[in-house]
Amino acid sequence: MAEAKIVILGVGGLGCAALEHLGQFVLQGNVRTVAASTSAAELQAASAEHRVLLGFELAGGEGCGGNSDQAREATMLSKQNLLETLADTDLVLMIAGMGGGHGLGAAPAIATMLAELKIPVLAFVATPFNFEGKRRNQLSEQGIAALLQTGCAVVVLPNDQLSAALGAGFSLQQAFSAIHQVLYQLLCALLEMLSELGLINLDFNDFVQVISHNGLAVVGIADIAAEDSIPMILQRLLNNPLIKCQSVHSAQAVLLHLAADNRFKLEQFEATGSYLAQQIPSANLILQGLTLRSDSARRSSVLLLACGIRHH
Repeated sequence: MAEAKIVILGVGGLGCAALEHLGQFVLQGNVRTVAASTSAAELQAASAEHRVLLGFELAGGEGCGGNSDQAREATMLSKQNLLETLADTDLVLMIAGMGGGHGLGAAPAIATMLAELKIPVLAFVATPFNFEGKRRNQLSEQGIAALLQTGCAVVVLPNDQLSAALGAGFSLQQAFSAIHQVLYQLLCALLEMLSELGLINLDFNDFVQVISHNGLAVVGIADIAAEDSIPMILQRLLNNPLIKCQSVHSAQAVLLHLAADNRFKLEQFEATGSYLAQQIPSANLILQGLTLRSDSARRSSVLLLACGIRHH
């Protein structure tokens, strides 16, 4: 097929902030960025090619004040604009925060529209800190459940795990930048995999086949040094505090892409697949790709995507 048309969609405050961070970089492939919010100020700050102000006649461009019902209604009022903006798209990578109005109201409503258009969605959602209270955490769980009901795969990025992942001494701004940087690295790795022709190739249809397994998802990217054991790297990815999922071993589908130099050995490739099969025994689909790089200056890397994980 022709090069896949991909949209990175930022919904609400966190989604718009993530697009602002991504705007500092050039993304590989046929990629458009779209921001959607009830807040005109959030949209103005987002570095997006397209901006959709949700439900101006309802919210007046002032935001939804954490009211998910208002965010949902505003989204439906802007349905035609959203459909026109997202039409002719092969894949949407959605970014949103959970715990507020847009996460529970707007994001699932947009995901439902995309499902009607048969456009696959991989959603990255950030959950609140525990100190923000039970109410926001309950809303977060409801928002994740609502997204899963639309059939998309959902990667959960828990703000509450920032300290465990980064250690002490990080400022709040540095911590949130770390979340955005994780998103950037993951998106770059996904786009690179989809655009490069590999020795053992994984194409767009392989990717869609994996994310079509509805449920929670885990995505991880890591550099590989010559002395590294790839199974050990995979273990670290599966236990990354910033990509939380307690039931990763219940994943139904796994995609693994290795990018390495010409010295990469067959036994390394086989050992990696065997390790995955042992660690994720419930997977009925494991796709493993390999791209050999002649440019020795580029670091070797591994990308892991596991989908279809049960949400409790």
